[in-house]
Amino acid sequence: MSDLKDKLHLKQNSELVAIVESKDAYTFEAIQFAAEVLQERFIETEELQELAKIYWNEELRKSLKLYLKQGTPPVSNFLTENELKVIFAKKFDEYLERKELLAVDSTLYWFAV
Repeated sequence: MSDLKDKLHLKQNSELVAIVESKDAYTFEAIQFAAEVLQERFIETEELQELAKIYWNEELRKSLKLYLKQGTPPVSNFLTENELKVIFAKKFDEYLERKELLAVDSTLYWFAV
């Protein structure tokens, strides 16, 4: 067994799901080993889906603009396209709300002149 796989055995399930889901951040070997470790642990599909939802909620909270600029939707190994679309839509709505809350209200400065 490689040193990498030994290190991955020490990781929590949520960390392994994050490695598998974030394809661009890790090497092919790391992703493959993380998937193998998850399979060896015999984790229920529902638990993997929940961990993936947690991962994507956090990932899209941090980097929604990047996905919007790329114009390509995220892809999950554990969630269906529709499940991921729901999370994406929710995070997009939250983004619009934050943007609206932080907007400058120019009417407040009409009388400053």
